[in-house]
Amino acid sequence: MGDSHIKIQPTTSMIVKHPNGIFCIPDESAHRFAAKKIIAGKAWEPKTLALMAKEAAKGDVIHGGTFFGDALPTLSKACKGTVWAFEPNPSNFAAASKTISLNKLSNVRLTNAAMSDHTGIMEMRTRDNKGTAMGGGSKLLRASKGDERVNLIRLDDTVKTSRLSLLHLDVELHEAWALGGAFGLIETHLPLIILETPPLKSEAWAKLKRLGYRVTATFEENTILKVR
Repeated sequence: MGDSHIKIQPTTSMIVKHPNGIFCIPDESAHRFAAKKIIAGKAWEPKTLALMAKEAAKGDVIHGGTFFGDALPTLSKACKGTVWAFEPNPSNFAAASKTISLNKLSNVRLTNAAMSDHTGIMEMRTRDNKGTAMGGGSKLLRASKGDERVNLIRLDDTVKTSRLSLLHLDVELHEAWALGGAFGLIETHLPLIILETPPLKSEAWAKLKRLGYRVTATFEENTILKVR
């Protein structure tokens, strides 16, 4: 279920039938690595996706950012509860919403916002200096202007769950701030955490360590953390 009050930016896209589902991929982002894998009939980060599906079977999932939804059909199928998905880039959000619709993913709740340690609005860069779409590599900017303005939410305020089994953050160097708004959930549920970029020098990282989290594996450029 998408957030129907969000204004979706128009863009052209392709529909790709894949072993894992049916995907809507923005034409402007077809050059990105994840999109190229899906178009070729392969999975993006298959080992990570398999781990995510395994954890999804145990409870609810937080998944951000979604890009065009390449992980959503697999997560939805595995998850007995809710997949809480977040994507701030308007073009990516529109594509992920269409992917949800095409696959009839009734347990996915997609929000057009960025996860942070406070609410508000922030600038996002969705295109590089040549005007090429950055797709899943779009970045939030803390001190300069971007080409989009996006909403910020705190996960503790947004996600209502009795059992959170997985927190997955692929948010382009914004992990520390996303974690900062999620420690109520983390302390309550101690989910498996997957980070693309672990914020090693942040207070959020130090707090994870104090909660007993340790790195248990690294693969496909992802860091896996678990309480043990």
